[in-house]
Amino acid sequence: MSSSLPVVLVLLMLGVVAVLLFGIVHFVRRGEKGARLSNKLMQMRVLLQGLALVVFAIIMWLSGR
Repeated sequence: MSSSLPVVLVLLMLGVVAVLLFGIVHFVRRGEKGARLSNKLMQMRVLLQGLALVVFAIIMWLSGR
């Protein structure tokens, strides 16, 4: 199980980058009309970043044991 955590961490980090880029592109193309979706995407990015930090903390905790 602990060997799959780095893979999960990388996937979460890639998800953060993808959501960030999609949100920025959507806001630039749609302007104020797309602000609501861009805001939701940025909330999703924050959630993914939080999950990535939790997985990173678990990896660090397991490597210290």
